[in-house]
Amino acid sequence: MTLVARIMLGGAPCLIGDALLSSPDLANPYVTGAECELPLVGEINSLLAAKKRPFRTKLCQKLHVFEGRLAVGWSANDHRQAERALRVLREVAKKPNVTGADVQEELSAIDPDQIKDLSLVGNLLQAVNGDEIRCTTFGCNIIAESVAGFGEVQAAGSGARTFIGMLQRSGPLPSTANDVSAVLPVLGTLLNYELSTAQSIEERWGGAFETVGFSQRTGRLEKLDNVLHTFWMWRDDGTIDFQPRFYLARYFDDLLVLRSAEYETHGSPAHGRNPIKRLKSNKVRLVPSLLKEVMDGDLVKIGHVDFSYDYICCHVWFRGAQGRVTPRAAMVVGGRRGGLYDIDLSVAENGSLHLNVPSDTVRNVYEEAKQTAATGFDVGLNCADSAFN
Repeated sequence: MTLVARIMLGGAPCLIGDALLSSPDLANPYVTGAECELPLVGEINSLLAAKKRPFRTKLCQKLHVFEGRLAVGWSANDHRQAERALRVLREVAKKPNVTGADVQEELSAIDPDQIKDLSLVGNLLQAVNGDEIRCTTFGCNIIAESVAGFGEVQAAGSGARTFIGMLQRSGPLPSTANDVSAVLPVLGTLLNYELSTAQSIEERWGGAFETVGFSQRTGRLEKLDNVLHTFWMWRDDGTIDFQPRFYLARYFDDLLVLRSAEYETHGSPAHGRNPIKRLKSNKVRLVPSLLKEVMDGDLVKIGHVDFSYDYICCHVWFRGAQGRVTPRAAMVVGGRRGGLYDIDLSVAENGSLHLNVPSDTVRNVYEEAKQTAATGFDVGLNCADSAFN
């Protein structure tokens, strides 16, 4: 199963999707014995087998953008049903002045028995007038619920109810920007949930997360690209620690590239210099779509993937009670590069790591975490207003 959803942010519809594709048929050669490496988690199928879970997983993109004006997310147990609909939508998006009626007509022309278990959520960009974004929405086999600050949330898949519950508990985002970057706190919260609880995997969704929204820069529907995730821990003594791991999501030729790394330090600070940092894990994972497979040689074609980013998410976890596995709470702050939370990070092709976390960034994250800690850990989706200006 999966999670795909449509929410409203700043007056524009935004699609969110996960990348996990599960199969309950353990005799299916498509999944049996296959490795599925999740960022910062590891190879998940061996863990599922060890826990005797009756399913295995792989990764696949669930969100698609055609011609910069038609975006769709899908959920289905049988991926062939989704592929039929996607090929139809790809062609209809090429029509000049395509309308919502065109989209519905083409979908209705598909044999209903061939897509009977398919769920879709979609947006068709119609017009842009200043800050006003006009989209036609479409969908099938979805659940819908009005959530304050997010409009009528439409979702499908095994994670749909959990996701809607997250939004209801979180409340509206402070930003009203209609750019795709405004969804960063939502993506960060989903990732926090997966890494801290592992419940999304148990519910057969997660793995990685994507989003499609309106780009103010291009005037088109686009996937949010080049996002770096960093991790922090708020200590009980009122200090904050930068955690030794990173996760980058970017795109190359319609493939989703997941780059994750963890590092260790050697020695102790001396004479004002930081300890030597060395990578202890350094992984790149390519995630295909139903319309774009991973081919031999793709990694060579992509070449070295550094951690240069356009957007940054800072995940701050608050320690739980002694012996507790999951944190008491988590918060997310973030924004575009050049904002409040920049870091200087690069990994050379030989694996050498350069990292500098400016004192301004530490102070900004600390102040946000301090305010959250003072609320008694009633934590929702957090972002600094200025980060999205």
